[in-house]
Parts: sequence; structure tokens; C-alpha cells
Amino acid sequence: MFDDIQHIGYLVDDLDAAVAWFAKAFGAANAGGTKMQDSPMVPGGGRNAFVRFGAVEVELMEPSDTSKLPKSTLVMHHVGYVTDDIVGAASAAKSRGLKFLADAPYTNPMGQQVHYFDPASTNGVWMHLTKVPDRDRATVGAGGPLITGIVHPGYLVRDLDRAVAWHLEKLGGTHVGGGPSRRGGRVAFINWWWRSDRADRAARAVAAGWRAGARSCRLSDDGAGQRPCRASCARPGVRHGGSLRSTRSASASSISRPPAPWAPACT
Repeated sequence: MFDDIQHIGYLVDDLDAAVAWFAKAFGAANAGGTKMQDSPMVPGGGRNAFVRFGAVEVELMEPSDTSKLPKSTLVMHHVGYVTDDIVGAASAAKSRGLKFLADAPYTNPMGQQVHYFDPASTNGVWMHLTKVPDRDRATVGAGGPLITGIVHPGYLVRDLDRAVAWHLEKLGGTHVGGGPSRRGGRVAFINWWWRSDRADRAARAVAAGWRAGARSCRLSDDGAGQRPCRASCARPGVRHGGSLRSTRSASASSISRPPAPWAPACT
């Protein structure tokens, strides 16, 4: 159904500041954006920008009402998965019981075809299929870390076994491993590219984990994972984070520990 992770989208309270942070931290280039209309994805609309660095694209979204967003924080909103055949992928998804918000994909300002899943059929998680017009992306930001791809989005779940079963049944994934987490819970990795010809895709997985009653966080907790996650504006019961792959700097390979003040809400 999926070929790769195309981008991760974040809600931000200040779009200009977020774009500037990605430029400073990763040498990202602003590839454009638009005014977002009122929609189920972003009620009330707002504005967005796509930033690119290395082989990675990130969508930053500033809603018209930012009062419930934490200041200077990246709050994960959605994951876009790329496919060469968006019609065929949508048909396969529907055959597994998944639904879409619209009957057909729409074209965004980047010329990409986008087809959002109905979150009611994806356990409240925003996801979409994407068909890009041209896979080639110019590498920008020579002074920053060379980011070669998105490793995985990570989700906190209340029932790991059910979450694994859902990913296998609905998304056609393969359970490739897991075990105890550092916070005393469990983690599991689901991979959609295990049988791919590209060997490095075997490492790209979706991590589903249950940690400390869905409250632990890689941000400034007390070391025991007891502080509530700062992603209070995210969907109830769902906390997300994202990781990047770098070939230049191990310390820069994860977006979960970026320079202050911008930081993802949770992982």
C-alpha cells in the first residue's frame, strides 16, 4: 500500500519562527506554502509552509486559532505516505475497511496528490496517501546534518497488542520486533517495506509503544516519566513523535532532541 514516508506534518503556534528554526537547525529551505481553508484537518483554516532539507520534507501548519498550542513547540499532526499509484493504494485501503474524507485526491500547492484517511477509521490518527510529481529533491543546507530519510513516526498506545494487530490487518504491515522500553513499558516495530528490494527500508518502521500510562516523554521529565506530555493539544489518547536518519551526525539524527527553543511535543 505504501512505498515510503513522504513527510511529517506539525502544528506550530508561529509559522515564521518554525520555518526559521528549521533553516537554522537543519539548513532547511522554504519550498512554499499557502493559506489553508477550513477543513476537518485544520478547523478554521490557517497557513502552512513546506520545508526541505536533505531528502526530507516537513509540513508546518499554523492554524488560525493557536490559543491551545504550546509555545515554540512542534506538535505532530499527521504523516504522509508516498505511493506511485494513489488510486490503487486507496482501493487497497478501502478493501481493508479504511475510509477517506473525500472521494478522490486533491492537489496541494506543491503539485502533490493528497488523499486523507478518515481518522474515524484510523484510530483517530491523521494520515494521508501522497503521490509526488517528481521524486528528486535537491539537497539543501550543506552546513547542517545530511538527513537522508525519515526513520519512523512513533505512537503511544494504550494496548500494544491491539495496536500491532490493527497495523497488520489494516495496513498490511509486518511485525519485525520490539521488547521492553526504557520507561518500563513495551515497544513494537511494524514495517511495511520488509520485503522491499531496498535493504535500507528494512529499518524504516512505525513504532507503537506504551510507556508509563501514556504519559512519559522525551522532553524535560523528572527522569521517571511521570510528568504529563506537553502534547496536550494533540488528539486525546494519541501522542506522536518523529525520527530522522542522518549520515553526518548521530546526535542530529533524531528530531526528538533539537536545539532550543523548538522541540517536538512528545515521542
